[in-house]
Amino acid sequence: MSLHNIDSKMIYACWLDRIPSIGAVSAKRLLAEYGNAERLYRLPEKEVKELSERKLLTAAQAERLREWQTDFRYEPHRLYEEMTAQGIRVLFCEDREYPEKLRDIPEPPNMLYIRGDIPDGSKPGVSIVGARLCSDYGRYTARKFAHALAEAGVQIISGMALGIDGISHQAAMEAGGRTFAVLGCGVDICYPAQNKDIYERIPKQGGILSEYPPGTAPCAGLFPRRNRIISGLADVLLVIEARKKSGTLITVDAALEQGKEVYALPGRVTDALSGGCNGLIAQGAGIATSPEQLLEELSEICRRSDLRAGRAAGDENAGRFDSEPERLVYALLSEEGQTVDMLMSRSALAPGAFSAALMHLCISGRAVCRQGRYYRDSAGDC
Repeated sequence: MSLHNIDSKMIYACWLDRIPSIGAVSAKRLLAEYGNAERLYRLPEKEVKELSERKLLTAAQAERLREWQTDFRYEPHRLYEEMTAQGIRVLFCEDREYPEKLRDIPEPPNMLYIRGDIPDGSKPGVSIVGARLCSDYGRYTARKFAHALAEAGVQIISGMALGIDGISHQAAMEAGGRTFAVLGCGVDICYPAQNKDIYERIPKQGGILSEYPPGTAPCAGLFPRRNRIISGLADVLLVIEARKKSGTLITVDAALEQGKEVYALPGRVTDALSGGCNGLIAQGAGIATSPEQLLEELSEICRRSDLRAGRAAGDENAGRFDSEPERLVYALLSEEGQTVDMLMSRSALAPGAFSAALMHLCISGRAVCRQGRYYRDSAGDC
C-alpha cells in the first residue's frame, strides 16, 4: 500500500500511541512540549535522555521511546502499513468522520481504531449490555429486543462480551441489521475467543472499534474506560440482567453522566441477576417492557434530540422522504390516530420495514405518538 496520500501526522501519531508504557497522559504532555509526534520520533538521543531529567517521562519511558526510535520493527510507516493491511483504519477526534455523539461526552477518545464502519450518526442507536453469566430469561429477552430493534433500523451497540453482549450482536445480525462492538483491547484481537464467529461477522454488518491501538492485550483495567464509548455512541442504554454489584453499572454511570436515557429489564425480586435492573428502576430508570414500547420512546428521544440540535422538521429537507416505505406509511396516517396494529393491517410492508419507516417518521416529526396511537403531524405534512 502506498502511503503518499496519507497525512504524515496520522502515521507518527499512531506510532506514538503504540509505544508501551507511554500512556495518554504522558503522550499529551510530550505533544504539548514538541507539537507533534514526528518531532518526537526524530528527537536526538541526548534530548531523549533529558526527558526524564525534565520530568516529561520516567527514565524507563525515555528508554522505551529511544527503542521505538531506533528499532526497525517500530518504524512508523512500517507499523502503519501493517495496520492497514489488517483492514484497520484510524480516526482522530478532529476528523470530520469522527462520530458526533462521542465529541460531546466527557473525555472523548482522541483516536479510534476501526475494523469495518462506524455508526451512522443520523440513525438511532441502542446500547444493550448485561450479565455475562445470564439466565434463560436474559438470553431470550436480549435476543428479542436486539432482533426487533435492529429489524426496525436501530443500530445495536455493545461490548462483544460473553452473555448479553454477544447475544445482542448475534440477534442484530440475524435480523439483517447493523451492530457495533467496542473492545477493551486492540481491534486486531478477538476477546473473548469464544466469540470468534461474531468477531469475524461484525465488520460486514457494522464495525469493531477501540481507543486502544492494535496489539493491546485485554486486561481488566481497560474495560471500565471503554464503557463510556459504548454508551456514548447510542441514544439509549438498555440493561438486561445485572447483579446489584455489577460491572454493567459502570456503563450506566457513564450513560447518566452523558445525559443518556437508561432503560432496564425488570425481573423477579428473588433473582440475583435482576437485582441491578430492579435497583435501577427503583432509582428512576425506564422500564423496558417490550421492543415496541422502547421503539416508541426511542422515537420521541431522537425527535427531542434533533430539535435541540436544530434539525426539526421544516428545515431544508422538508417535503422529502428517506425511502418509499416511509412515504407509504405516511399515507396511512391520519389526524384521528391509529394503533400500530391498525396501521399494519392496512400496510403491505414487511413488519421490519414498516416499523423502521414508522420510527423514522416519528424522529423526523412527520408523525407523533400519543398514548399508543400514531397521528399525522400536520406541521410536518408533505
